[in-house]
Amino acid sequence: MSGPGLMVQPLRTFLRYWLPLLIYIGLIFIFSSLSKRPHSILEFIPDKLLHFIEYALLAALTARAVYSLPKPGAWWVVLLITFIAVATLGILDELYQSTIPRRSPELLDWVADASGGLLGGVSYLLLKRWLVRRAETFSLERC
Repeated sequence: MSGPGLMVQPLRTFLRYWLPLLIYIGLIFIFSSLSKRPHSILEFIPDKLLHFIEYALLAALTARAVYSLPKPGAWWVVLLITFIAVATLGILDELYQSTIPRRSPELLDWVADASGGLLGGVSYLLLKRWLVRRAETFSLERC
């Protein structure tokens, strides 16, 4: 089989799983480009907690995207790939901030990024496992 039908599934996968991740990464770097945080509710959230939450969400989106691959591997492989990707992005973000006026890289920001990434990845995998088991139980009950 050939033709445009073969391209539909990869495009759907990209749009559903990878595009949200890429947009989120873009948003991280857009906000990192600001010389200071915008005035909002964010000013009342401690900086390290904000980094933790930001990168936990990044990890969930990353794990979700990795699981969309044809053969993502075992759960621990997905978690390892997710953690390495998120921790690397955290380092790159901190280095990028060193080029922005009135911003500087901080090791503790990266620690918060990596910690959030680990918890976000684990949380996503546990939620996915729970949802799969719940769906299996529900389908068995209907038989």
